[in-house]
Amino acid sequence: MDWLLRLPLFWVLILLAGCSDTPYLSPEDQVRQFVARGEVAVEGRDLSTAAALISEQYSDGRRRTRHEIRRLLAGYFLRHKSIHVVYRIDQLELLEDAQVRVVLFAGIAGTAPVGSEALSQWRGELLRIEMLVVQESDEAWRLQSAKWRRASKKDIL
Repeated sequence: MDWLLRLPLFWVLILLAGCSDTPYLSPEDQVRQFVARGEVAVEGRDLSTAAALISEQYSDGRRRTRHEIRRLLAGYFLRHKSIHVVYRIDQLELLEDAQVRVVLFAGIAGTAPVGSEALSQWRGELLRIEMLVVQESDEAWRLQSAKWRRASKKDIL
């Protein structure tokens, strides 16, 4: 008879779980959130958060590892006391095995942009960044490889 008293509570818990506030996010939206978290970490000069976004298996065309990318970030954060980032995702392509190729343009400067300054009017450093982002076994998206180069305003237009 005790189980009969718990049955309504059981159904209430199931209904509440079904009404979760967490909406389904497509892989594309999850990767967009990943990029936004990276922006916040860089602007906040938060090395631990930025490093957590990099896969332990990170490698790139220059044979850099996760540790080396972390060191590059640490050096950049030490040299720049104020970092402001504006970015635009140019391409986002789903690949096999929970991998996403992202191409974005980023403007990086020491002062905040005025108003809604577009990348085409950006006065700081402009970069074209191509990334491979993977969903790892813990379901988190992480940077597996990247290559970047200086971009010109012509690249953005």
